[in-house]
Amino acid sequence: RAIAFSPDSASLAASDGAVLMTFEVESHAPVDTITLGFSGCAGGEVHKVGFSRGGQLVFALARCGDTGGKLFWARLEP
Repeated sequence: RAIAFSPDSASLAASDGAVLMTFEVESHAPVDTITLGFSGCAGGEVHKVGFSRGGQLVFALARCGDTGGKLFWARLEP
């Protein structure tokens, strides 16, 4: 489980471990929900979310058992 604010604090990214969600902070309105695919990632679960420096991209980093991790990212629409 993970959460992070965008650099301008206008957006929030959150994950329940399998889904990446973004919200508008001021209105609390959901913006997007992305179901993450963990194919080839045994026991995959998100442990970190964040935004790029410019706030245009949101990412989620998942652990994949003992073998490493998987990075997911998406471009946020203005």
